[in-house]
Amino acid sequence: MKKETQKNKKEVKEIEPKNKITMNLPNKLTLLRIILVPVIVVVYMLCANHADVFAKPVFNFLPTFTILNCIILVIFGIAAFTDYLDGAIARKKGLVTNFGKFADPLADKLLVYTVFVLMLHQNYLNKTTLTKDPGDIFEWWMLVVVLAREFIVTGVRYMAATNGTVVAASKLGKAKTIAQYIAVIVVLVFGAASTGMTELHTAYIVICKIALFVMLVLTVISGADYVIKNKDVFYDKNTK
Repeated sequence: MKKETQKNKKEVKEIEPKNKITMNLPNKLTLLRIILVPVIVVVYMLCANHADVFAKPVFNFLPTFTILNCIILVIFGIAAFTDYLDGAIARKKGLVTNFGKFADPLADKLLVYTVFVLMLHQNYLNKTTLTKDPGDIFEWWMLVVVLAREFIVTGVRYMAATNGTVVAASKLGKAKTIAQYIAVIVVLVFGAASTGMTELHTAYIVICKIALFVMLVLTVISGADYVIKNKDVFYDKNTK
């Protein structure tokens, strides 16, 4: 009898489903966003090597919006839309998963910061290909500020997790992400220099700087907000 009971337990154990990553529609959209990141890099580098073709403006009235940036903007727009779509579907249908909690913010950061790095590279290309230095639109120190904020917030979340506390995304954090998306779009449209620069180029630079300034302010404020609201994670227990 005892042997039969053990055998039945073994059979039940064998048919129990194993834990696995749930690949629902929101998670598939998140994976698509991650896949589009290297696609953006490859497309950018291929087009940058043929600047005689892809550095031409799409519209005569907007000489700073090149064919290269138009292609990057289309891919970036598709990826950004999947960010909205996967979150909306996950919340509406209750499809929130552990993989989604990890991969969704990671995909957002990979997407935005990759384009930021490409902007720095575009500054370099402009300086080496144009007779007149157009100046930097997105500068290296801006990327340092953005990355520093993410490292700090990630550290706070890690320390909170070790104490069994989950740090939820704040409204300021979401506003920061939206501001980053807007800044990327604005710089892609108005920030590229071309041989057909007009007097409007100065106005385009001002528009880009404003978008980047708003993004940087929200980046710093949202990072400070995370630290202040979760300052308890830095305290040691049983100490005076």
